[in-house]
Amino acid sequence: MNLTNPVLNIIQKFMLCLRSRLGTPFTYSLASITGLLVAYRGLPPLKLAFLLIISTAFVSLSVYLYNDLMDLEDDKRGMERGSAPPAKRPLQRGAVTKSEMKSFVVFSASMGLIAASLINVNVFLLEAFFLLLGVAYSTNPIRLKKRFIIKQGTVALGYIISTLVACVAIGMFSWRVAYVAYLYVVFSFSISPIFDLKDIEEDRVAGIKSIPVVWGPDNTFRLSIAILVSTILASILGYSRMGFNTVLPILGTMILASIIYVVYPLRKLWIEEDKLMNTINRKIIPLHFILQLTVVIASLPISL
Repeated sequence: MNLTNPVLNIIQKFMLCLRSRLGTPFTYSLASITGLLVAYRGLPPLKLAFLLIISTAFVSLSVYLYNDLMDLEDDKRGMERGSAPPAKRPLQRGAVTKSEMKSFVVFSASMGLIAASLINVNVFLLEAFFLLLGVAYSTNPIRLKKRFIIKQGTVALGYIISTLVACVAIGMFSWRVAYVAYLYVVFSFSISPIFDLKDIEEDRVAGIKSIPVVWGPDNTFRLSIAILVSTILASILGYSRMGFNTVLPILGTMILASIIYVVYPLRKLWIEEDKLMNTINRKIIPLHFILQLTVVIASLPISL
């Protein structure tokens, strides 16, 4: 019996699901490795970094594939109304079956938790909590994603876990790592709601109380800019107490100001989904990654 074709077929389908959510494991694992670099103030052990990346990447992938599974019916209704995002997902367009997706969810979760257990039991427990949080985010009747502010708070908590797991991995708390986690909270409450604008009609129909649905687009942009400005002030006033060098207030301020500069014009263009997504993917997200790199450099024991 030749198992080559069935095995290759299931691998191809898994890779299809992975590509559809590639930004998810990358972003969450970036939070973990950034936290680890900042905690060590330099290069961490290669084995630890590898296991931490694998753990966070696969657990977060499992959470978001599970979300696709739970959103199937809502996404189908969205596709009937002409919504583009659901049509890009393998499950929603019929390229992957529900049973296959369930297998991918279990496989990803298992890989992530196995990698976490190879670090230490506390990392395993924290990643398991992240997994349970993801289940609560998508599963009725809890369905945290349908609850106002809690939706954004849950996403932010996922990033906090992914960052602070670095401290758990090395058994030492660091305020510098806590600041990295804070930046992801800033991202979750300032940029993520702008990203949600593309789904505002689908969320309204599905009963998901996102910030754009409850407060409207104008207030969503006001909130975003207010949070970014407050982050600039916090970075300038508190960088030395957290153990950062002067790279943070200088370059950090420039990058955050650049994000505000990019975000501000979107208040008139958000209704054009292509322009909104193009700006987020090509400008805002790269600036956020550069900000993470800046924090890593600012954590090094050097003076300028």
